[in-house]
Parts: sequence; structure tokens; C-alpha cells
Amino acid sequence: IAALLAKVRYQRDQRLGDNVTPKQMAETRDALAKAVNLNPDNLQLLSFYAEYISSTDPVQALAIRQSLQNNSPTLRNAILLGRLATKLAVEQENAELREALFDVADRAFQQAQKYDPNDKAMLFEYAKYYRARGQEEKAVQLLQKAQDRKLLCEHYLQTGQFDKAQKILLQLY
Repeated sequence: IAALLAKVRYQRDQRLGDNVTPKQMAETRDALAKAVNLNPDNLQLLSFYAEYISSTDPVQALAIRQSLQNNSPTLRNAILLGRLATKLAVEQENAELREALFDVADRAFQQAQKYDPNDKAMLFEYAKYYRARGQEEKAVQLLQKAQDRKLLCEHYLQTGQFDKAQKILLQLY
């Protein structure tokens, strides 16, 4: 019942879009927290909760993501952990903490790569991680090794290397 209430409130918030009030968002978050507390073995609900709070409470979301990856290691959990840790590292001003977060992300992506070295979502996020670290050449190597020209083109577009992206697009065309 608690999970259903949380789902209904979340759907309400989605329907309202930009018109959702802070009070309604707090109701949804509280409903989700209660549902997670009452259903601690529901890993899908826990993952959804982590995603929901990632913008308002990123440290708790990261702890949940790490717990999920440790207790239920999957490709998806590893990708989500790596993505969140990378995002937090980029936003972090403390150099020591930034490096620790980048290390968490790197380990998560290494695990994800072991599950499926050709998974497009993993490759995209891992390349994004390398770009965030300023390691452009490693991002390109990763995507070239995977032989996914579309992902490599997307990488070039995101980094503003339009001539290289155009060359790939013309080859694909």
C-alpha cells in the first residue's frame, strides 16, 4: 500500500510538471521513504528512491547506489552508481573528495564493463566519465575499441569536434 501511494504521488507530480509545489514534492519524497522503509528488500523501489532523491540529497543517493551495487551487483546498478559518482565529482570543489568520487565511478564502470563490454549505455557513461576527468584520449580509445561509430560520433558532437563527427556521419551514410 505504501509503495502504491508513493507511485500515485509520483505520477501526480509528473502530471503537474512545472506546476508541482514543493509541498507536493515533499509528500512524494516522504511517501517514497516510507515505502522503502516498509519494503527494504524491494531493490527496484530502492533504486527508484535513489534516483528520485539524487538531486536533493545526492550523498544519500550515492550511499544507496553503493549499497545496491554491493548487495545486488548488476550492469544497471554499476552504470547508475558510476553516473551519479561522476556527476557528484564534477560538482565537488574539494579536490580530495572529488578524487574519491571519481575512484568510485571508475570502479563502478570497470565492474559494468566486466558484465558487458559492449553495452551502449555503459560505453556512453564511461566515455562521459573520461571526459569529466579530462582524459579525452581514453574516451576515444574506449569507443573505438567498442567499434560503435554512432557512440563515437555522439562523443565528438558533445566535445565540439564537429569535423570528426561529420566525417563519421558521412561514412555511416
